[in-house]
Amino acid sequence: MSIYNGERYLKESIESIINQTFKDFEFIIIDDGSTDKSNQIINSYNDSRIKLLENNKNIGLTKSLNKGLELCKGEFIARMDADDISLPIRLEKQVNYMEKNKNIDVCGSWSMTIGKRVGEIRKYPSNHEEIRCQLLLHNIMCHSSVIIREKSISEGNIRYNPSLLYAQDFDFFVRMINDYRFYNIPEVLIRYRIHDNQIAEKRTNEQNLIANSIIKDQLKKLSINPSKEELELHNNLIELKINQSKDLILKSEKWLLKIIKNNDKVNIYDNKTLKLYFNYIWLRLCNAYAGLGLWSVKTYFKSDLNNYYLNNYSYLKFIGKSIVKWSKIKKL
Repeated sequence: MSIYNGERYLKESIESIINQTFKDFEFIIIDDGSTDKSNQIINSYNDSRIKLLENNKNIGLTKSLNKGLELCKGEFIARMDADDISLPIRLEKQVNYMEKNKNIDVCGSWSMTIGKRVGEIRKYPSNHEEIRCQLLLHNIMCHSSVIIREKSISEGNIRYNPSLLYAQDFDFFVRMINDYRFYNIPEVLIRYRIHDNQIAEKRTNEQNLIANSIIKDQLKKLSINPSKEELELHNNLIELKINQSKDLILKSEKWLLKIIKNNDKVNIYDNKTLKLYFNYIWLRLCNAYAGLGLWSVKTYFKSDLNNYYLNNYSYLKFIGKSIVKWSKIKKL
């Protein structure tokens, strides 16, 4: 855990670790030059498992995390953020899973939001290939839920990119995903706090710029150098913030098919997994813009992106939503 002026939530976060059902661990906390009461709070705990390292000055989260990786000597390294809460059974569940599945190098879990948004359960894919494909669009590993084999870190000499101030976890996972096996336990093991002072809220623009560069690097491996418009379309597949139009839907379809076509040539991603994921993204996109009426439904089903059956009720919701909109337009 790295902490910088995080006194407000630090006590809850520390106690969620020291009260784990799994007891055999060393808790390395790096105080990155805090000027509030963070250091005082850490030193108030009489727990021999807590090892405090104090930076002489603030060096930033990324470099502090790398210090933590160098100090860890256990068989597994678990990440924790100073504003989140680990459920009591988190470490026990993850260690048990890693011991039973020697082929897995990185293991995360689902999370549930607290703070500004309460009770939103974020379900991340468990399958390694699904994780690889979804990292092509956005970061789908909850950083503070992750446990990693120390052997993978040391033998691969893996570190966070010190030149990145933000989105360092996204970059970290993308660089690991092709050489190491990932898994997410399909269960909430972390409470992820959303608040105004967190980096994701305060530095959204800077974080998005770095995330875009990480996405572009992945696309380059598919021999794609995205234009500004294509990158905006790519981001909108997750954000769904661009105003609805038929032109947007058709351009998004063309962009997704372009990625699939290039992957068919170089075989970086599992073909079926990528197509199935893009089918889901395509349905999600058309559903979000169902205000276009039955045109959205026809466009969805006619597309080459609609190759695999999605085993959920999204189809029915999408069709129903489009019919309702179509009926209103017809009455007008």
